[in-house]
Amino acid sequence: TERRRNNAMNKKRAVIFFDGACLPYNPGGIATYGFVIRDEDENIVLQEKGIASEKGTNNIAEYTGLIRALEKALELGYTHVRIYGDSQLVVNQINEIYQVRSENIIPLYEKAIKLLRKFKSWKISWIRREDNKDADRLSTLAFIEYVESKNRKKAREIKPEEIRKIDENRFVVRGYSITLNPLSCECPYFKKFNSFPLLRRDRILIKCKHILAVEQFIRSFRD
Repeated sequence: TERRRNNAMNKKRAVIFFDGACLPYNPGGIATYGFVIRDEDENIVLQEKGIASEKGTNNIAEYTGLIRALEKALELGYTHVRIYGDSQLVVNQINEIYQVRSENIIPLYEKAIKLLRKFKSWKISWIRREDNKDADRLSTLAFIEYVESKNRKKAREIKPEEIRKIDENRFVVRGYSITLNPLSCECPYFKKFNSFPLLRRDRILIKCKHILAVEQFIRSFRD
């Protein structure tokens, strides 16, 4: 019985899905990551998202997602891991199919390999982006939350008297017309920021400070 218990402890298995994004443009955008750790029964044990770099690349984001996931898996006591990601570069570099040449990536690659060697066994495989939806969603959400948190601080500077209600769906804030459904603002920031191809591809819409100020204005009446 004791031997079986020890064998079970030495064979704690996990499945990891990781992802990274660099938005609204790559390179030079905000690099974010997300990962999901599941147990052998595919139950979610842990999911996490965060910022890899404020001026990064997609590859930095992907490697950061992998590294954070491996660190957490080790902390949770997992000894055997199967890893899935939709970055062909990261997966093929870890599997020694591609060489690692970028000076920015070499330290991340070396850290990932060092972490992998701490497991009793590991395997990393490439999957399609549509099969990596949970991790992809987390990395995207990290970007949205990061940008909108900054815009929310600016929104607090807008006074209630600077907001004029036209009807339930339309407002004017500091001279800019706002529609809540569909969400739009005539300010230059909203138009420029949401025109980036990567955001349009992923159907991401970032709220400007004027829209966030209106939302706060509406909540103040409900409260």
